[in-house]
Amino acid sequence: MTPKLASPLLAVVAIAVVASGGFLAASATAAPQSIVIAYEGPLSGPQANNGIDMYRGVKLAVDQVKAKGGALGRKVFLIKADDRANPDLALTVALQVKAAGAVAVVGP
Repeated sequence: MTPKLASPLLAVVAIAVVASGGFLAASATAAPQSIVIAYEGPLSGPQANNGIDMYRGVKLAVDQVKAKGGALGRKVFLIKADDRANPDLALTVALQVKAAGAVAVVGP
């Protein structure tokens, strides 16, 4: 991912974080001073190469936010979830990500 592409991804993550501010207070699984962002996509199966590349881009963006001290004065954590590009599995994975306290999900 080139630096030109990382900036828009950071902006998307930042907007998702700000937009989810009300959910942060209601999240029981995340510490009050942390922001959990999830990547959901195919990390295995026939679309794994695409999903792994997308995850690496999201991780780069989150790492850049972490290097600057987090977002909104909070630590940022990234979790990854493999939906194997299977629509039947995607709902289950999305519910697991929500239960883990994610306030934003990035993926295809």
